Amino acid sequence: MTVLDLEIIQETLDDGGTDFLEEMIDMFNEEYAEQTESLKQAAEQADSGNIAGIAHKFKGECASLGLTALSEKYDEIEIKGKNNDLSGIESLVGQLEEIYEQTISEVKGFYEAPVADI
Repeated sequence: MTVLDLEIIQETLDDGGTDFLEEMIDMFNEEYAEQTESLKQAAEQADSGNIAGIAHKFKGECASLGLTALSEKYDEIEIKGKNNDLSGIESLVGQLEEIYEQTISEVKGFYEAPVADI
């Protein structure tokens, strides 16, 4: 599984540097927490329209930031929502957290330099 689109990450770095990338990811993190909670609630309520809408929005945001694995998982969730096929939806939503953690860990490597031992 490809977690990041390195070309998009590099373009972001070229456009604004590491501070810009960090700022973009920080904004994404804030919105991710809120929207993931909304997505979980929609899954519990079997609200396929809301599931599809949230997933569609985040699929695009993830793709524009180069967060490939997350974008692909949101696409999978969006399709299920659009098809009103909510079988396994809670499992898919649960998988987002694992993918999110891995993704953020990898992207932070682009702007968090290791601390040197003194």
